[in-house]
Amino acid sequence: MLAEAGAAYSHLAMIGNEHAAAAAEWRKRSANGLLPVMSGLGVPRSTPLCQSSSIIRFLAARYGMQGSGQTAKNAADVLFETAKDLHKHQADVVAMGAKQVEGNAKGPWALAIRLETMIAAAPSVADPDAALTYGQLQLLHCLMMMEELKPGCVEHLSSKLEQFRAAAIQRSRIAKYLSSAVRFPSQDAQYNYKSGPIARKNLTC
Repeated sequence: MLAEAGAAYSHLAMIGNEHAAAAAEWRKRSANGLLPVMSGLGVPRSTPLCQSSSIIRFLAARYGMQGSGQTAKNAADVLFETAKDLHKHQADVVAMGAKQVEGNAKGPWALAIRLETMIAAAPSVADPDAALTYGQLQLLHCLMMMEELKPGCVEHLSSKLEQFRAAAIQRSRIAKYLSSAVRFPSQDAQYNYKSGPIARKNLTC
């Protein structure tokens, strides 16, 4: 979101097995004792904002990524929540193979159809001047994680969602972020360093 918005920010990354003294520093400031946390833009460092969705909605309001007008704001939030529902089925999408599995209203195939309709009504990712919503960026995050785990699985799920993903990652600011050292690959992928890829399991404090 910050990259797409062109915002200046500092990203302090922890991978979860840091020294206990360091962990205590951020845990005692986080309201729920968990990551991520965010400060700045009026949020004090002593009492940072936590919970991913709360941070996302805060940033969306700050950087104009909610859409214009109440109807557009509602649509962005519905897209955001529906993308989160699809993310819950990540393992199913990655494991689907060639067989389409029919499911209930919250199954991945049904969700994909609904998401196709939602992105058709949202700002065009192919338009470099369009202001993407946080709902679109949540969907992009979900689709990128799936595609990283199993290339081709998004196309298998929905050609329209794959077209959305492919166009979104070509946006200049997003493309620059994705090719930078700041971007962390998914948990099941490898971290990239100048010395070559390093598996998460081999990282030590």
